[in-house]
Amino acid sequence: MSEKPHITKIVGRPGSGKTTETLDIAEKEYDENDVDINDLIYITYTTSAAKEGLERIAERLDYTEKSLEKQFRTLHSLCYELLNLYNKSVVTPEVHNQFCNKLGIPHSIQQERDEETLEDNTQLKKGNRLFNCYNYVREKMIDFDNIPNSKFDIDKTINGMELKSIFNLWESHKRKHNNVDFCDFLSGVMRYNLKPDGDVLIVDEFQDMTPLQYQVYDLWKGNMDRVYISADPCQSIYTFAGASPEHFVNERYDDLIEKNKTYRLPEEIWNVCKKIAETFPWVDDLNIETANRKGIFNIHKDNELNELDSKQIFADCVDNIEERIDEYNDIMILFRTRHQVRQFQKYLTNLGIPFKARRGYEVWDKNTQRLANVLSMALKGVDLQRSTKTFLGRIMGRNRAGKYVKGRVKNNKDLVLKDLEEMNDERNEYLNYYQINAVYNHIYYNKTNINAKQIITGTKHSSKGTEADMVITSFDTTPLIAKNRYMGNQINEDEKRVDFVALSRPRKELLIYETMFDDNCYHTLDRLQLR
Repeated sequence: MSEKPHITKIVGRPGSGKTTETLDIAEKEYDENDVDINDLIYITYTTSAAKEGLERIAERLDYTEKSLEKQFRTLHSLCYELLNLYNKSVVTPEVHNQFCNKLGIPHSIQQERDEETLEDNTQLKKGNRLFNCYNYVREKMIDFDNIPNSKFDIDKTINGMELKSIFNLWESHKRKHNNVDFCDFLSGVMRYNLKPDGDVLIVDEFQDMTPLQYQVYDLWKGNMDRVYISADPCQSIYTFAGASPEHFVNERYDDLIEKNKTYRLPEEIWNVCKKIAETFPWVDDLNIETANRKGIFNIHKDNELNELDSKQIFADCVDNIEERIDEYNDIMILFRTRHQVRQFQKYLTNLGIPFKARRGYEVWDKNTQRLANVLSMALKGVDLQRSTKTFLGRIMGRNRAGKYVKGRVKNNKDLVLKDLEEMNDERNEYLNYYQINAVYNHIYYNKTNINAKQIITGTKHSSKGTEADMVITSFDTTPLIAKNRYMGNQINEDEKRVDFVALSRPRKELLIYETMFDDNCYHTLDRLQLR
């Protein structure tokens, strides 16, 4: 006789349809098992993933998204509701900044908004390091009294005892100002033994569970009749936040659903990823059916790249992008750190190539894209619609925009560029200097055939849950990552999983540059695949 609840594990590799399987289960529980929709709870890791699941299941069940919001959500949002924290103020970067200022500790609001870590930026402010450490300690359920002196690279002037003191001061600050943070949502549910009403619990992306999140799940599952957990342990990449694939690997189960086909990855690309996954001790059968299409895999080895500087490698990368821009719907360029992403984004901007940022500041926002498109149409002699003229008047000023009618600026690139130069000397309510400069270069270098949505830039972590026709990536890291995750000729498993995620995003083509940056630490594919 099985224990209550009945637990089903869904395990599958990238692009195998794990999320679709969980939604199929939700639909089956509702349609065939007569589970009331209010007794079905669907939990996932990120807000975007919860929104996607909500949209898809609402369409399937013919419900409005609004009516299902309480069933399809993140773990944190459900905990927030169970605790009835609506009268509390959720901690923001500004609150952290206020606290640090009182203690005389440097802190950057922007660095926190960008979710930067010390691995991303060696110039990360001490206050940001402290709160990253605080979140890690809370998620790992480490008692403040047990913080080891050498565990956290905060600052040479702060030891374990001082960390404990600062963290206790922060707890007092939150109580005084009626603040709560995301860890408080979880620990509060545990403290008061709060459980949601329901019969069926579905948890997607289970490999991203931290010890604290797992404790909440463990509390809730005992209240359910049936539990479904979905994961790919090979894609557990949030170890810096305390996550571990071991929770999924070690979780007991009554039934196992194995997704043995990837609808995304062709054989040529899966074979690259497979050799990395084969080095993980807890991974079993990797002989899956691959996507029924021809894939392309190319790699530039470090021995050929070491003779080039980063600008030359960037230029080769851009050549590859432009050669394929008419063939592919989207091309994703992924790097290990945000600093590396910004360097490449700056290079693209200087060439007038538009792009979307997976996270962080968006140069090519809606206004930037629309201005570039409108100016491109005007240069072609297109008579602009009234709404477009209104937009130009708002962005460029009425006097300047008055010229852009009835084909008057057709082929007059110099006039358009002159207007953009003048705009950059003025204060603009809608676009900043960098955005206007991006449009200027876009027109100057005649890159109007490229849509910003076609080129996606981001970190390897930010690519989780996404895919593209083509993926370009490198194995550049940082001295700190190399120190923490290189062990002689071996690479730490946590770091291998980050690369596994990046390499398993493409539908059609994978291009690897083993190194793209001057004087950077990097590893090779051979080393990555070493058992």
